[in-house]
Amino acid sequence: MSKAPKSYAVPSSFGGYPPYFKAGDYNQSSSSSSTVGALVHFYALSFSRS
Repeated sequence: MSKAPKSYAVPSSFGGYPPYFKAGDYNQSSSSSSTVGALVHFYALSFSRS
């Protein structure tokens, strides 16, 4: 697991839109059980705009 920060540039064509950030995971289990699922941990998230 990399601990180095990741940066992604936003194309200039998105300049007229407000920033929107969403983090999550999609559980792809095919079970219908309420006890089977996924556990996701986020240890650090940050957003900066310049």
